[in-house]
Amino acid sequence: MDLTIHGAGQTVTGSLFQIKTKATNFLIDCGLFQGNPSEQHKRNQTLPFDASSIDYVILSHAHLDHCGRLPILVRSGFHGPIYVTAATSELCALLLRDVAETEEEDAERARSNKQSEGSNHTYSTKPLFTRHDAERTIKQLRIVKYGKKKSLSGNVTFRFRDAGHILGSSIIETWIEDRGKVIHLVGTGDVGRKNAPIIRDPDLPSAATYLLCESTYANRVHEPLSRAIRRFERIIIKAHRHRSHILVPAFAIGRTQALIYALNLLVENARVPVIPVAIDSPLAIKATKIFKRHRECFDEETWDLIESGDAPLDFKGIQYVERQYDSDNLSQQRGPIMIVAGSGMMNGGRILRHLFRRIENKNTHLMVIGFQAPGTLGHRIVNGARTVKIYGRIKRVNARVERLYGFSAHADKTELHGFLSSLRENPPETIFCVHGSPPACQSLANTAKRLVRCPAVAPRIGQQFVLA
Repeated sequence: MDLTIHGAGQTVTGSLFQIKTKATNFLIDCGLFQGNPSEQHKRNQTLPFDASSIDYVILSHAHLDHCGRLPILVRSGFHGPIYVTAATSELCALLLRDVAETEEEDAERARSNKQSEGSNHTYSTKPLFTRHDAERTIKQLRIVKYGKKKSLSGNVTFRFRDAGHILGSSIIETWIEDRGKVIHLVGTGDVGRKNAPIIRDPDLPSAATYLLCESTYANRVHEPLSRAIRRFERIIIKAHRHRSHILVPAFAIGRTQALIYALNLLVENARVPVIPVAIDSPLAIKATKIFKRHRECFDEETWDLIESGDAPLDFKGIQYVERQYDSDNLSQQRGPIMIVAGSGMMNGGRILRHLFRRIENKNTHLMVIGFQAPGTLGHRIVNGARTVKIYGRIKRVNARVERLYGFSAHADKTELHGFLSSLRENPPETIFCVHGSPPACQSLANTAKRLVRCPAVAPRIGQQFVLA
């Protein structure tokens, strides 16, 4: 049996793993590379294998770096099922339709030889994938419940465990019979954190023959969520006092809803003054509606709030902004106001308009709550850039950049080490440390060797391994 690392090898994006035996050939995830826009488009256009040879895909969750190349796979000849949880099915459909629409619009702008208003680069004249590609992909999604073992062709059985990362996210357990031996291969997808807002804690396995383990924050300890919320509270109070703007670049799926939950907590308990809060992202608005529908994924704390009569994703002062006209008016309003807008890495979307107007104001709070990939505008800002280019104009970064990584949806160093320690009694034959920067992947591999006392590697993209 062969395992090939086609993505997320010493990089955080592009999750794509191919498992091939004599009887079957399947993928775990099929994600986009994200980062430098021109490099991103080039790397995402092609696949490193024959798409028609793939029997099926098992998808961990609906973030673009895990599902974004599915339409390219389908367009290239893949006709098999894509296995997902119920919530992932809805979120994936939403996300792929949104990206396809944006890609087509950007390609049309490029064909008209115009600079896109939504980005810092000129787009390709050819969309990465179209709405037609997205719709074909959505038709191939097949829902499987958490905890239910499903038998697939090629002597493969799999099960979804709750990853606690975003709504519908999964750890993928597979049992593969090959040459008379059953191999238990586990792919963590993205592991969430304990006591995260809204969704349940990760349901981590206690054994595996081989483990594909994410490493995003394997060399960093997050501040506790409670401390991040206290800092968030102080920022709101300060913004209210100085009548200033709070700009929050947030990922539409997961991070925005966690932020709304925290705001509800602060407002309902009178810990902060009520200020206008604008969710300025049509995608986030639609995703929030999906969150409200999938209560089967909620944790006990969220259920307690619901049963007490509190709607955890609503509170006084929140407004949902869908029309572009209304979005344009937001950053021209007098403060105090909080604007939560995409994209999370500040490389496009409505957040750019607000940054263009407010980043040079020293009273503006720019609250960064998510990972910023190298090559993105967000990465440059959090790493101390004094000036940045937005819409072709040089802007000084005078805003107060506040990094609140306590809102991260990824397990940190301590949590990943705890997971690995639990495998010590039944150590895997090999642990593959993926989905992280080179230092993070290598750090987790070194730790795994020490804690679990088994071989561990930080594979690069393109590496192939023979699994006995």
